[in-house]
Amino acid sequence: MLKILFGFAIKLNHQDISLLKILELESGNIIAIGNYTNQNNVNEIAILKINSSGNIILSKSIYANNYISFTDAVYRNGKIYILGTINIQTQGNNLLFIVIDTNSNIISSKYYPILNYEIPSAISMINNNLYIVGIANPNNFFRPYFMITDTLGNPRFLKLGYIFYTFTNLKNLFFDGKHIYVYGDYYEGKRISAVFKFDTLLNLMEIKKIHANFNLPLLGFFKNDDSIFLLTDKHLIIFRSDWKPLSIKNLSMLSPKFINFQNSIEIFGIYNNKPFYYVLDRNFPMLRYANINASNIKYAKNFVIFNNTQDYIFKKNSVCHIFQDQLFYLSDISLNITIENEMTNLITFSIPYVDIQLSIKELNILFSDICNTSVKEEKFLKQIGNEILFLEDGEVKIIKVDGSVYGKYTIKKGQKLSLKKGVYIVLMKTKDKIHIKKSLSILY
Repeated sequence: MLKILFGFAIKLNHQDISLLKILELESGNIIAIGNYTNQNNVNEIAILKINSSGNIILSKSIYANNYISFTDAVYRNGKIYILGTINIQTQGNNLLFIVIDTNSNIISSKYYPILNYEIPSAISMINNNLYIVGIANPNNFFRPYFMITDTLGNPRFLKLGYIFYTFTNLKNLFFDGKHIYVYGDYYEGKRISAVFKFDTLLNLMEIKKIHANFNLPLLGFFKNDDSIFLLTDKHLIIFRSDWKPLSIKNLSMLSPKFINFQNSIEIFGIYNNKPFYYVLDRNFPMLRYANINASNIKYAKNFVIFNNTQDYIFKKNSVCHIFQDQLFYLSDISLNITIENEMTNLITFSIPYVDIQLSIKELNILFSDICNTSVKEEKFLKQIGNEILFLEDGEVKIIKVDGSVYGKYTIKKGQKLSLKKGVYIVLMKTKDKIHIKKSLSILY
């Protein structure tokens, strides 16, 4: 039996929490993680567990005697691996590593006094090892670092790009099954994109510098067998697997923030100060945006989370009256882009670590459901073979199982509509009510 999860749209009524990451569990629940500023103005790490209906079933914070801050997390096999920082007196920021279970019980916690001042960027699990990237500040020069630990946070080694560009800004990692790509940008009179290619032991294989006659900050990277995709602040650049440019899509009308790849290309960001996700494929170049102002979009895979003074969480395929959809075709443009090969020396260090005692407490979190208050499942249609017979007048939106819109219609009572083979969600607005049909299967 095919089960379609509608997702949800909720608002946290807590201005001291800023969510940064959503992790999806096999159960259908999610873990939302971010930062929480307590009443003493000291930062803690907030952990929320939310079920598939958008109800908060667990809300806690991890705290210490020191200021701690969350950066990134990854989930695997019942455990959540958290990356952050901890401020140690006379040492500045140090890299913080925490392992918890899905009920926020701490399994392991330690910090690494690496090199004067550390700013982590991302964590990823590959072949049962954890890979951490970021920048450190030895001798007042920010340098990128690349690190491997086991699943308890015991470090194997760290490699530092000691003779490298200043103002390096690493963003994330991508693993294509054979190689690890670390991407970001650096400043050399302007922002220049950089992609590092490693083997799984972090032996550096190549560096690609991608630049133009203007700033080209790199926000997202993806590679498959045939193509490489780079997302900048204004462009989606598509290369052949050998880095030959194929096409450049113009995103200047949008404000992209990050990119996903599942069944098609998905770009998340801000459109007219509203959170959006954009599905780009040959059939449905669909822009979906929420009618709520947004100041900041954060990475959350199948979710959009953003913050003004409060956090909102939207699952991308939510059937919700606050969302609007429109066809939005990205135009192709020509740019004079230069790609250069470069290598650098990475110095390998052994990494000390210190076990640290952290504590957990309950957080009192209030939230409101901003999607389903006026949505009711009622008998407003009748299926007859591959047709649906509507029993009321109204505005109808039919959504495919992947969340894209099949079509929008103005319907009269007694009208029939034929659908192609597939599974659909039907949303109908009649006067002041919104009706919903959870699933509708067309078999021929």
